[in-house]
Amino acid sequence: IGLLGIIVEATMQLKKIPSPFVEVSSVVTRNVEESLEQIETFNKDWDFSVAWADAFIKGSGLGRGFVTAARWIDEKTPLAYERLAKSLKMPTRIFGVLPIKPVWFVCRPLFNPLGIRMANLANYALANLKDIFAASQDSRLLFTDYNFMHNKIPDMKQVYRPFGFLEFQPLIPKRCGVEAVREIFEIARRFGCQSLLCGIKAHSKDQSMLSYSGDSYSVGIDIQVRGRDMKQVMKFADTLFQFTQNCGGKTFLAKDELLSRELFQSMYPRHNEFLKVKQQLDPHELFASDMYRRLLQPVND
Repeated sequence: IGLLGIIVEATMQLKKIPSPFVEVSSVVTRNVEESLEQIETFNKDWDFSVAWADAFIKGSGLGRGFVTAARWIDEKTPLAYERLAKSLKMPTRIFGVLPIKPVWFVCRPLFNPLGIRMANLANYALANLKDIFAASQDSRLLFTDYNFMHNKIPDMKQVYRPFGFLEFQPLIPKRCGVEAVREIFEIARRFGCQSLLCGIKAHSKDQSMLSYSGDSYSVGIDIQVRGRDMKQVMKFADTLFQFTQNCGGKTFLAKDELLSRELFQSMYPRHNEFLKVKQQLDPHELFASDMYRRLLQPVND
């Protein structure tokens, strides 16, 4: 998080992959419970998985969507360097066809809860159609086309202009059950803060001091600022953070602007260990940020 210094050299342990291609599978789910169940099924034998969820549907269908997974293909198919380089470059057209700026300008008035609710209905219907004709689909992709799928819709943040957007990504321990993940969706619905684009991922734990990790599920929540009652948004944030903390979870610091110092310290109990390391490496606090001053910087009495 940029608070200890500048990295000038790094040594990485890499994992050898059998080829640059992955096999892809997608399963339509009827609610958030089915999505989590399918993620766990995929995680047994597949290398990647992520769920798209509709946060606007009410009742038993809340969080319905589809889970997409991929695993490395063990083959020796050659790959031209030019193709790989092109796949890593941010395109200048949406889906390779539509020019970026005019499209986002036209779509901006439609990018609101009502517009996204309709788009989610269409996306779910399309997923069901794809599922029906899955046998005829090519399930083999270059790994960059799967892992960087958002490159097909470049500069999407332009649609939030001129007011921007807020992001939240709570991490809920699996031990709390699927009910806790469903409650995240319910909290957003109660405050009218349903995520315009909502993804669910499974995470594993590590030993880092401030790491966003754990045997948990994360839920991505993006809401536009335009037309929002910010007092209502603050109430939503407080409720979301408190529920996450009560579950023993945490929120993703890289996407946070509103977390309180008290809740941060509860979510990240090893923050004092980090501060000791920072004091040793950066005693004069040359490396600081708004987040550091809000959440971590020692307060003088």
